[in-house]
Formats: sequence, C-alpha cells, structure tokens
Amino acid sequence: MCTRVEERAGALVLGVLLVAVLAVLAPARARAGDIEDFEIARQAYEQRDFSRAVFYFEQLVGGDVPRLSSAALVAEARKYLGAAYVFVGRREAAREQFERLLREQPTYVLDPLLFPLEVQELFASVRERLELERREAEARAAVEARAARERERARRLLSFAEEEIRLELPNSRWLALVPFGIGQFQNGDDPLGWTFLLSETAFAGVAIGALIWHQELSSQVARAQTVGDIDAVQEGNRLLEIAFGIHWAGLGALAAFAIAGIVEAQIRFVPTRVVTERRRAPEELREDLDTDTGPIQEAGPTVSDLHIGLGIGGLSLSFSF
Repeated sequence: MCTRVEERAGALVLGVLLVAVLAVLAPARARAGDIEDFEIARQAYEQRDFSRAVFYFEQLVGGDVPRLSSAALVAEARKYLGAAYVFVGRREAAREQFERLLREQPTYVLDPLLFPLEVQELFASVRERLELERREAEARAAVEARAARERERARRLLSFAEEEIRLELPNSRWLALVPFGIGQFQNGDDPLGWTFLLSETAFAGVAIGALIWHQELSSQVARAQTVGDIDAVQEGNRLLEIAFGIHWAGLGALAAFAIAGIVEAQIRFVPTRVVTERRRAPEELREDLDTDTGPIQEAGPTVSDLHIGLGIGGLSLSFSF
C-alpha cells in the first residue's frame, strides 16, 4: 500500500518537473525559430533575390503586429524589408517600414557599407521628416504649456483681484438724531427704519394737509364776513377748529414718533457697520479668460441713499448713509 502511494507521488513530481522544463524551453525554442526564420530571409536578401526576401520578411514584420518576439530582430527585419522594397520599386512601402523602425528606435542608424546610397537617402528623408514632426510637436507642446501657465496665472490674478474685502465704516451719532428712521437705517434695522419713515411721513402729510385746508377755510370765512353771510361764517369757524385740531394732532404724532425714533436710534446705536463686497477686476482681464464671476455681492448692512420729499414749497430731504 505504501509502495503504491510512493509510486504515485513520484509520478506526480516527475509530471510537475516535466511541465516546468517545457515552460522554460518553449521561449528558447521560439527565439531559436525567430532567428532561423530571420536568417533565411536575410540570405535571400544577400543573394539579391529581393522578391523572395520581401516575401520572407513580410512574414516576420509585414503585419500590424510583428511575428518576431525580439525588438532587435524586429528592427533588423524592418531595415532589410525596407531596403528590399526599394530594390523591387515599392518606395512607399519602404518608407513605411523605415518610419516604423525609427518610431520604435529613433536613434537607429543604417550601416553605409551595407546599403547603397538610394536606400540611405530614403532612410535619411524619413528620419528628417520624423525629426521635423517631433520638433513641431515639441514646439506646439511648449506653446500650449506656456499658454496654460499664462491662463493659470491670469486666473490667480483674477481670483486675487476679485477677492472679498471687509470694510468697517463708522456710524455717526449726529446722523442718528435725524428723524424719519435715518438712525434705524444706519444701525442696520431696515424694517424698523421703514416703520418710522412711513409713519412720520404720513403724520407730516396729515399736518400739512390740515394746514392747507385751514388756510383755505380762513379765506372762505373772510369772504363770508365781507358779504355778511352769518351762517357761512359760523360753519367756516367750526370747520376751522376741526382743521386746527387735525393739524396739531398730526404735528403731535409726528413729534412723538420722531422723538421715539431718535431715542431708539441713540439707545441701540451701532458704532460701526461691516460691509463685505467683492472687488471687480478689469473687463479686459475677464474677457481674456472668458469667465464671468457674476455681479458684486454684498453682505450685512449696505450703504444706501434715502430721498424724502415733503411737498411744502419744494422742501425735500436727501440723506446718504
């Protein structure tokens, strides 16, 4: 029983060794076959049987993927195939093989003792064309790289030029003494500022309207007294008292709201306001980059213009804060 197990183990080991030996010898056989095929093709070339040399070398490197496994043999085969093409009158095919050879090995040089001048000149023309293409490609790459660096530099400059800046602007206690919500706007409380502005404007309008009505009634009463219309005079005096009361009520409410607004603005006075804005780069730089960062954005209280028209003899108020 043990003998059979040992025999099986020995056979298994021999099988593994045989597979390993074949794996090692197979590439060597392939390389030996490549060299043998190459030598057959080269002998045809040296015997000046160029048509047969073309046939053999095409079998080795004529396709898109060379059959040869060695890069050195591929280069040699392309060299001889190109020369054979020249001798059989297929210059374009020769040029293609020389181009493939030089693209694979750019520093390859033909031996001037082995190949005639016609082959050397064709090979040199292919080398010059490829060298010109290489220099042009390098020049284009250099120009593109330089342009890319300039664009990146310009983008960084644009980013720096349009970075956000924070400004601390001082507020004025004197400006906070102005009614109509000016102090609230300055402190950044826009809703309360609009409340005082609209309310005080309405009360001022009522007081002014009542005053105008009072003056018109005074004229009517004076005319009634002139013609002796006692009833009209009495009715006019009654309306004058109403207009007078409305006028002073409007003035009182205006004064109350104005004082309340001033007091509130002084109590909640904000010494400074922070304005955040984005600087804008010159349009020439933005057009060159073909970018658009959008309009300038502001955060926090902003500088505003306020214009108030009261309509009394053209009197108006205009504030900037």
